[in-house]
Amino acid sequence: MNIPELLETCAGLIDDGRNEEGLALCDTILAENPKSDLAWFLRGSALINLNRTKDALEALNKALAIKPRDAIYLCMQGTALLELGRKTEAEKAFNRAISLNPVLDAAWSGLGTIYLSYNNYHGALEAFTRSLEINPDYAPSWKQKAFCLFMLDRLEESLETYDRSIALDPENAVAWADKAFVLSRLERVDEALKAYNKATHISPENPGIWYNKGCLLASCGRYQQALKAFDTAIAKKPDFAEAWSNRGNALSKLFLDDEAIASYDHAIALDPKFKASWNNKGQLLERLGRHEEALAQFNTAIALDPKYVRARFNKGLALSGLGRYAEAVPEFSRVLLVNFDDADAWSHKARALAEIGEYREALDAYDHLLALQPGESYALFNIACIYAHQRHYVKAVKAFDVVIALRPGHVNAWYYKATMFANLRWFKKALEAYDTVLALDPAYALAWVGKGQVYDFLKQYDKAISCYEEACRIDPKDSGFRQFIDAARAEKNKIRNLLKRSRKR
Repeated sequence: MNIPELLETCAGLIDDGRNEEGLALCDTILAENPKSDLAWFLRGSALINLNRTKDALEALNKALAIKPRDAIYLCMQGTALLELGRKTEAEKAFNRAISLNPVLDAAWSGLGTIYLSYNNYHGALEAFTRSLEINPDYAPSWKQKAFCLFMLDRLEESLETYDRSIALDPENAVAWADKAFVLSRLERVDEALKAYNKATHISPENPGIWYNKGCLLASCGRYQQALKAFDTAIAKKPDFAEAWSNRGNALSKLFLDDEAIASYDHAIALDPKFKASWNNKGQLLERLGRHEEALAQFNTAIALDPKYVRARFNKGLALSGLGRYAEAVPEFSRVLLVNFDDADAWSHKARALAEIGEYREALDAYDHLLALQPGESYALFNIACIYAHQRHYVKAVKAFDVVIALRPGHVNAWYYKATMFANLRWFKKALEAYDTVLALDPAYALAWVGKGQVYDFLKQYDKAISCYEEACRIDPKDSGFRQFIDAARAEKNKIRNLLKRSRKR
C-alpha cells in the first residue's frame, strides 16, 4: 500500500466534495497506519464537511496528538470548536496557529469570527483585515469585514467592502442583501431595492431577503409592495413570525385593520414570546381608540421584556387615552431614563403632568423638549395654555405671541390670546384678536361665542346676539350657544324694561 499516494488521492476527493469516499479512504489508511497525522487531519476535514463536527474534532485532536505544532491542524481544530460553540477553546487554537504561522489567513478569519460573536467589532475588523492582507481573494472575509465596518457606522467603507466581496463572489445572495441594507441606511433607496432584487433573483427561496426587502419598502411608505414582499417571505417560510408581524404593520398603514389584527394574532400564535407582535397589535388598537385592549397588549410586551422602551412609551399613550394621566407619567419617565433625548416622551410626559395639574413639572418637561427642539410650536402653545390655566394671563398672552411669531396662521393661538385679553378686560384688543381668528377661519364657532361674550360685557347685546346666532348656524347641535342667545336677549329686555320704567317716572 502506497500511503503517500493514497493520502494525495484522499485529499483530492475531499477537495472535490466527495467526502464520503474520502472518509472511507482515510479509514483504510488509518487501518494500515494509525499514526498518520495527515490521515487523521483529512478525516477531520471530511467529517466537518459532512457536519459531523464532534467526530471531526476527535480526529483532529488525534492529528494534533501526533503533530502538536502544526498550524493548519490547529486552525481546523479551532474551526471545529467554533462550530460546537466552544469559543474560548477555539480562540486559543486560532491564536496558537497564528503564533506558529502568522500568515495563515484562515486562522485570522476564524479569530475574526469569534470576535464578531462577542460583538468586538474593532477586534474582528483587525483580524479580517490581517486575513485579507494575506489572501485578498477570499470573498467571505471581505463580507465579514464589511459587516464590521457597518456595525462601526463606517457605512461608505462598508459599502465599498461589500463591493469587493461581490466582485469575488457575484452569486452570493447574502452579500447582495447586506449591501442593500447598507444602501438603505445611506438613504439610497432605489439602489438598495436594486440590490435586493439581485439577491432575490439569485436566491428566490430565501425568506430573510424577501423580509428585509419588505421592511425597506415599508420604511419608505410603499406599503402595497411591502405587503407583497412579506407575503412572499411567508410563502417560503409559513412560520416566520417576524414577517407576519410586519405584514400586520403594512396592513395597518393601508387601514386594513381587521386583516392587520389577524396577521398580528397569527404572529403571536407562532411565537408568543415575540414582543414586537404584541406591541404592534397594541399600536393599532390604540389608533382605533380601543385603549383598554391596547393597554393589555403593551403590558404583555413589557412582561416579556421589562426594558422594552417602545412598549413603555406606548403604554403611556394608552393610559393617557384612558385619562389615567397619573399612571402615564411614570411610563414616560422610564423611557427617558433610557433615552433622555426622546422628544416625544418629554412632550407626552409634559401633557400628562399638565392634565393632572402638576404645572411646574409640566413646564420643566416642556423646557427639556424645547432644548431638544427649539421653536417647537406645539410645546410653546401648551406652555401658554398652562399659564392660562394658572390665570397668569399676561404671561399667557406673551407666550401665545411667541407661537404666533413662529406660525402667524396658528388659529388656536389667536383664539386663546383673544380669550386672555377678554379675561384681562382688554376688550378692544380681544375683539381685534377674535376678528383675526375669524379671518383665518370664519367657521370657528367658539371665536364667535368669545366675541359675543365681549359684546355682552360691553352691553352691546344686539352685536352679542348676532355673534351667538352665527355660532349656532355653524354648530346647531351645541345647545350651549342657544343659551347665550337667550341670556343676551334677557339682559337686553331687562335693560329695555328699566328704561321704560325710568321714562314713566
